[in-house]
Amino acid sequence: MHRLESLFTSDLEFSADIKWDVINNPFADTMVSNNNITNFCFGYTYVGRQYYNKFQYFDTELKYQDHYNYETLEFSFQLNLSRPQTIPFSKEFLEWTKKQNIPTITTQLPIGNIISLEDNLLEYRKLLYRNSRDDNRASIILI
Repeated sequence: MHRLESLFTSDLEFSADIKWDVINNPFADTMVSNNNITNFCFGYTYVGRQYYNKFQYFDTELKYQDHYNYETLEFSFQLNLSRPQTIPFSKEFLEWTKKQNIPTITTQLPIGNIISLEDNLLEYRKLLYRNSRDDNRASIILI
């Protein structure tokens, strides 16, 4: 049972057939990135590394411009049925971004959480299972 439960708590990716036809991120100047566990998010699947990844793997001088910090958005989003959690940035990462004069960008842009997740968890799991089994589609429309 634990293995089945873990399938619902890992990020499930929903992508359009044109996933890689990216668009400019209309929220690039005001977006928020964090380490939280969030039910809906734009996750990292594009080419490049976020600033958090560069911090983790000692690319601390930002010598190479091989980054991807959600300047564009793919036609893809992630969904999970995990319990939402607030997970702050480490003191070290915050100090590093301040020294580098860069924003705190990690592996996701949160969209939101599911209301009454715990109360309706079984129904949400059945919904995800049926939609996956039937190869149904999901979408987010930005207005």
